[in-house]
Amino acid sequence: MAALGGIHPCRRQHERDALRARHPHLRELHAQHARHLGDSGRAEAEPPAGARRSEPRHRTAGQGCADGACGGGGGRGRPADRGALRSGSRAERRRAVDVPQPVRPPHGGAAHHRARDRAEHLPRNRRAEGLGRVIPLTPAKPPAPVFERVAIVGFGLIGGSIGLAARARWPTSLVIAVDNKAVIEEAMRRGAADVGGDSLVMAGEADLVILAAPVLRNIALLRDLPEYLERPAIVTDVGSTKRAIVDAARGLPSHLTFVGGHPFAGAARGGFRFAQDALFNARPWFLTPADSVPGDAVQRLSDFIRELGGEPVVTSADAHDRLLAYLSHLPQLAASALMQVIGAAAGEDGVAFAGRGLSDTTRLASSPPDIWRDIASTNADEIGAALDVLIAQLQKLRGDLTAGNRLEEIFREAARWREKIPNP
Repeated sequence: MAALGGIHPCRRQHERDALRARHPHLRELHAQHARHLGDSGRAEAEPPAGARRSEPRHRTAGQGCADGACGGGGGRGRPADRGALRSGSRAERRRAVDVPQPVRPPHGGAAHHRARDRAEHLPRNRRAEGLGRVIPLTPAKPPAPVFERVAIVGFGLIGGSIGLAARARWPTSLVIAVDNKAVIEEAMRRGAADVGGDSLVMAGEADLVILAAPVLRNIALLRDLPEYLERPAIVTDVGSTKRAIVDAARGLPSHLTFVGGHPFAGAARGGFRFAQDALFNARPWFLTPADSVPGDAVQRLSDFIRELGGEPVVTSADAHDRLLAYLSHLPQLAASALMQVIGAAAGEDGVAFAGRGLSDTTRLASSPPDIWRDIASTNADEIGAALDVLIAQLQKLRGDLTAGNRLEEIFREAARWREKIPNP
């Protein structure tokens, strides 16, 4: 398989470390991070030597939240002319540990804990001075979108998953769906798109256009795009073959930059109802730019892919189609042919007895036929060569069924290669 080289993963770019609550400027922005003053009329508190908490000066101990059992000192106050305060809307996040507050008796003695307090939350010396405050973290600001307006033409499994992932990652970006009315309504209901329509006119203002229809349909859409896109934009696709569409893209006007793409992720069943925002996590996403494509366009698209969880891999269209003929196209044809042979021989009654082995082996047989018809026709030469290799191997097995020498060797080699598949 040395001939399948020429594929190079892109260098990952590390993100900045998240803002931490201990930064002084964060405490200055939020008054609750400063020292606690229970009553608005209290004198300024200052910490005595050797103590962690502030103590009141020149007055008797009060009965605020930190002083007694009334529980009022640490809550939010409200003006006399206003009703009760309501909780503001905020993003859900994991709650901080509820550390119990100490209670100081009215006579001013040492603070003690309520009987309901859990021991694991108390300081070892059982003194109130050892308790720290729980400081809530300010929600991180959403990252700036790599592309402000993303049009996805075809909201099936892949297109819908891109929409879900983009909306989850960049709430401020605009995701435009181009598909039929029923699919668009479902996409908007699930939060995968902001607007949609059934015409390419919807993509006219996008700065990234993703063609996510079957391969031959994508090629036809690519030729129609210049009629609707008059402003500069990057165009990509998600098809499983790359040579045909990269060749078709050579006729695009200069303001449209095409970068062939193929996220190597999916499921046995297609359609938007199977879409998920985590579909591309840690999965390769092939990019096949022509030699004339500017490097910054490839970089922007790579950044977009990384933010969706994918791993961009840059290669040529020729190398991609040769490799995918073995990694994807041959397994699909073999699984479909195998299931067809077994079904025809065993019938419905016989197939009903099948177990997990046959189910796992033929999972791909449920794939949409229209998608695979286009894939086969646009990569026929490479798939044909791969089929010839498989047929030759099956013929060797056929001739060695009784002796078993060749059979044992193939089984050992197959098991060794199977272990090389990540997360099998």
